[in-house]
Amino acid sequence: MRIIIINAAREAFSTQPYDNVNMDEIADKALLSRATLYNYFDNKETLYFEIGVENYKEMQQVFPQAVKIEPTGLDKAMKLSTIVFQGILRNSINFDIVRHFMGLNNQAEHPIEETYDQYTQEELDNLPKTSDTAMLRYFNELRKYMKIWYDIIEIGQEDGTIRDDLQPDHLAQIIQIYITGVLDQMVLVRRALEYLKLPQETVVRIMLENLRKTLEP
Repeated sequence: MRIIIINAAREAFSTQPYDNVNMDEIADKALLSRATLYNYFDNKETLYFEIGVENYKEMQQVFPQAVKIEPTGLDKAMKLSTIVFQGILRNSINFDIVRHFMGLNNQAEHPIEETYDQYTQEELDNLPKTSDTAMLRYFNELRKYMKIWYDIIEIGQEDGTIRDDLQPDHLAQIIQIYITGVLDQMVLVRRALEYLKLPQETVVRIMLENLRKTLEP
């Protein structure tokens, strides 16, 4: 039932801005009563973050296999970057959820990082699925997703294909900033790109070439 609800919510949030979606619409899409929906999710925000949790879990399964055949750490990093770019261009919901999370976390009196390290990994993996733990559960899966990037960068530093003057976690964060920054700008200038008849695919290709140069020793 949770998966049915999450899939219905994913469809709703993929076609409309967060503020335009309500729980009634999600219940209708899931063919459930409002009361049944609230038995599983306290509110819209909890459900929104649960979509993010499931998305990151899927990435943790798919991404290592997708980059497995690439010969070097740099090739793996670029393959992963390409997948992320293409995925967000097809459907921006992952991008939208992380931006929503960052906005809330930046404004919070006690950011999630202050409490995250107080838990063991086992405790984090078994947190109750409530509104009180939604952001913490989301951040836990985000950290696991980032670990994939750390490991790939370490491989590249060991095989000499990725620069080693920065720590893997620092480089991974720089890659995320680069990707999100480019995507932000592409959304902002979308009309201009259409007017110039400049395909998004061309922009992404050039950006990936620049990212590769940034990562090279």
